[in-house]
Amino acid sequence: MKRYLIKIIVWGCVLTLCLASHGLGAGEENTEAGMGRLDLREVMHLAATQSLDVLSAAQGREVANGKIREAYANALPVLNAGTELMYMSDSLSRGDNEQATVSLSLTQPLFRAGSISAGIRAAKLYEDYSEKSIASAKLDVVRLACIRYYDVLLARTNLQVARETVDLASFNLDVVTGRKAQGTATNLDVIRAQEQMSNYQADLLSARNALSIARMRLLTVLRIPPDAPIAIQGDLCFTPESGLVANPFKTAGERRPDLQVLKTQVNMQDENIIATQSERYLSVDATGKYSQVTPESPLEDGWAEEYYGGVVFKLPIFEGRRVSGKMAQEKALRNQYKYAVDQKTDEIRLEVNEALDNLQAAAQVVKARETSVLQAKEALRLAQSGYEHGVNEQLDVLNAQLTFADSSLNYSKAVYDHNIYRIDLKRATGVLLDEIGQETVDKPVAGQAETETRGLDHE
Repeated sequence: MKRYLIKIIVWGCVLTLCLASHGLGAGEENTEAGMGRLDLREVMHLAATQSLDVLSAAQGREVANGKIREAYANALPVLNAGTELMYMSDSLSRGDNEQATVSLSLTQPLFRAGSISAGIRAAKLYEDYSEKSIASAKLDVVRLACIRYYDVLLARTNLQVARETVDLASFNLDVVTGRKAQGTATNLDVIRAQEQMSNYQADLLSARNALSIARMRLLTVLRIPPDAPIAIQGDLCFTPESGLVANPFKTAGERRPDLQVLKTQVNMQDENIIATQSERYLSVDATGKYSQVTPESPLEDGWAEEYYGGVVFKLPIFEGRRVSGKMAQEKALRNQYKYAVDQKTDEIRLEVNEALDNLQAAAQVVKARETSVLQAKEALRLAQSGYEHGVNEQLDVLNAQLTFADSSLNYSKAVYDHNIYRIDLKRATGVLLDEIGQETVDKPVAGQAETETRGLDHE
C-alpha cells in the first residue's frame, strides 16, 4: 500500500510540473503576442504626432484663428452701452442735484486707407505660417526619430556580430584545447585563445548595453516609456539611392517648410507696412449715439432723450513722426526676413549638395566593405583549415578572426551611414514627410555579406 502511495505522489508531481511548464510557455506566447511592434513607418508617424515640439507648434493654429477673427472685427461695427451718474451743485438751485445718463453708441468704420484689408491678409498669412511651422517641426523630429531607429538597427547588428565572434572564439578555444591534449599546441596557444575569448565576451556585453541605450533613446523620442514591451522591427539593409529625388534643388525650394516659413514672414511684413502707412491717411467712420438723461431739476419729471448721428472724418496733420518711426521699424524687419530667406536658400543648397555627395560616397563604401567582408570570411576559413592541418600558426587564426569581426562591423557602419545620408537627403529636399502613410520595405541587396559564420567549412 505504501508503494502505491509513493507512485501516486510521484506521478502527481510530474503532472503538476508538466501543467506548470505548459502554462508558462503559454504565458510567454501571450506576452509575445501582446508585444507592440514598430517599423520605420510607424516610428515616423508616432514622432510626427506625439512630439511635444509638434504639439506646441500646433497651437499656432489657435493663434491664427484668433488673429483672423480680430482682423475681421476691425471691419465690423462696434456697439457700446454705458451709464453715468453725476452729482452737481450750483448756486441757483441752492442744493445738490443728481443726474444719471444711459447711452448706446454705434461706430462703423467706412474707410481706413487699406489697413483693414491688409490686416485680414496678414492674419490669413499667419495661418499659412502656422501650418508651415508645424511641418517644419515635424520634419526635424521625424529625422531625429529615423536616426534613433537606425541606431537601434545598428546596435542590434553589432550585437549579432559580437555573438558570432564569441562563437568563433569558443570554437577556436575548443580546437586549441583539443590540440593541446594531443601535444600539438602549447599552453601559450591556450592562453591566447582564452584571452581572445574574454575580449570578445567583453565586447558582447558592451554591444548589449549599446542596444539597450539605443532602444531607450528611440522610445524617448516617441514619448513611450523605456520599459514598454515594444519590439523594433526591421533590418539594417542597403537600399540603392537611384530615383530618390528627381530634381533635388527645385524640390527643396518648393518643399522645405522652414524656407516657406521665412517667405511667409516677408509677406506678412509687407502687409504690416501697408497697415502702418495707412495711419498717415484719411479715415472715415459712421457714428451714432442714443441717450436717456434724468432731468437736471428735481421739479421735472421723466427722462430726456438725446440722439445724434453723423460721419467723422479724421486726417492726421502732425503726429510727432510716430508713423515714420514705425515705418522704419517695419521696413527693417522686412529686410531682416528677406536676408534670412536668402541665407536659408544658401544653406539648403549646401545641405542638398552635401547629402548627394555623402550618399554617393556611402554607396561606394558599402560595396567596398561588402567585398572586404567576403574576403575576410574566406581568409578566416583558410586560416582555420591551415591551422587544423598544421600549416598555419595560431596567430594567423586569431588575426583572421579579428579582421573578420572588424570587417563585419565596418560593413554594418557603412550601411548605417548610407541610410542616414538617405534620410538627410530627403530631409534636405523636404520630401521626408511623404513617407508617412506609405508602405516602404527595405530589401537586402543580392550578394550582401552573410551573417551566419559559425558553420564555416573546414578542409
